[in-house]
Amino acid sequence: MRLVAHELNLSKEQEQQIHSMWQTERPTLTGLLQEFSAESKEMDQATARGNLDEGKVQEIAARQGETLAS
Repeated sequence: MRLVAHELNLSKEQEQQIHSMWQTERPTLTGLLQEFSAESKEMDQATARGNLDEGKVQEIAARQGETLAS
């Protein structure tokens, strides 16, 4: 964060605002990352050992798209 703040020439107030936003959004981001990770594991299982379940893959991909769009 410090490097980015330095490169953008942010003031201390701007840095504090970003930090505050990050702290507010952290639980949401953590939940989304966990959800996406679980969906990725499902995708791995749905495509493991050449056993492709196309319907399942499409369903998981749709959920991953929704997760990323959140």
